[in-house]
Amino acid sequence: RGLGYSFAAAIAAAGAQVVMCDILADELAANGAALREQGAQVETQIIDLASPDSIRSAFEKIATGGGIDGLVNNAALATGVGGKTMMEYDIDLWDRVMQVNVRGTWLVSQAAVPLLARN
Repeated sequence: RGLGYSFAAAIAAAGAQVVMCDILADELAANGAALREQGAQVETQIIDLASPDSIRSAFEKIATGGGIDGLVNNAALATGVGGKTMMEYDIDLWDRVMQVNVRGTWLVSQAAVPLLARN
């Protein structure tokens, strides 16, 4: 969706094979199919950035294709967050945002490094 889809489309248009990851399975499948219809080589992987096991599993599947040449790590939790001030956040929302946007981004980067090193 949005920025991530634009990144994937631009990278595919440059001739790269792309692996798109998202927690929203239906939207991920539709976006992957849309790019494939345009001739792109696209694989999709469902991933939950709040789950280290999900991240590990997705990257184990990605690794079966060999190394990777780059990582665009732009996923973030925004639903229910936008437009709220710091005073309107409750601790559960804050923890979820940190879990996905900070810890999840770090875990994805950590999972990608061994695959980047292959190339």
